[in-house]
Amino acid sequence: MGFERDCIFCSHKVQQHGAGNHLICVCPNCGKYRITGEAIEDLPYELNRRPFVKPLVSGYLREVNDSGLQGEIIRSDNIDSILTSAKIPKSVPEKLDKLILYIFIKTSYIYEYIEIDTKFTAIGYAATERELQNMFQALCDYGYLNPPTTLDTREYALTLKGFERAKQLSTENVVSNKCFVAMWFSEEMIEVYDKYISEAVSECGYDPLIISQKEHNDKICDQIVSEIRTSKFVIADFTAHRGGVYFEAGFAYGLSKPVIWTCRQDHLKDAHFDVNHYNFIVWESGEDLYQKLINRIRATII
Repeated sequence: MGFERDCIFCSHKVQQHGAGNHLICVCPNCGKYRITGEAIEDLPYELNRRPFVKPLVSGYLREVNDSGLQGEIIRSDNIDSILTSAKIPKSVPEKLDKLILYIFIKTSYIYEYIEIDTKFTAIGYAATERELQNMFQALCDYGYLNPPTTLDTREYALTLKGFERAKQLSTENVVSNKCFVAMWFSEEMIEVYDKYISEAVSECGYDPLIISQKEHNDKICDQIVSEIRTSKFVIADFTAHRGGVYFEAGFAYGLSKPVIWTCRQDHLKDAHFDVNHYNFIVWESGEDLYQKLINRIRATII
């Protein structure tokens, strides 16, 4: 038997089930998510200290639910990992694109009006109802949506320009099961890759690739660029701080590919200041890296 309480991410009323560190919350705005009891106790202080995080996590949870997927259990220590998910919009235009795709998915015929309840701010990663309303107005101003036909409704329809944008966005979201791994090709690190990195990637349902293990007749740089372009995400391990790893991680980041940053603990102090502020997985052993990679992939690559 569950009980009702306020959602810590959006303040809507949620139905909470379970006990201890195995709780399930069903929120009309965020959707269904799993969370530990410790996180429910600890996170409100952190979220109030960084209020911008709430709508991002709320939107992420909603998008995961709408995609029919199950996200990682929310813990006290993995919110920052969730914020690195490829799903999290990094700008206002990206948030507007989320709404275009939301309307597009719900549309079954041309110029169909879709009713929107602006209380459910998570559909646009919005912090307030007013922000969500303004976002819809902006899409109408840009010509992507037809506005409501009456003042009493909040129904919107994609214009032809909106359909074109939705198609473009769908194309840009690469459908790939491949993970490109950028790393130092020392004998020791190749062993770490074979035993732990590749196994962690495979465990999460993706196909790992390092360029040294691919047969090809082209220039190596052309192959690297091609493989990164067609990958779902990139793991960049900065152990020994090879220049190629910096290039490959930067190239992937420039393409808006999610990058998982890793480094062996004894090499972290030498990380260049351009990257040392990212949320690195710091590892001490292959076994340590294996489990941390699984957790990060499941939290951020969905």
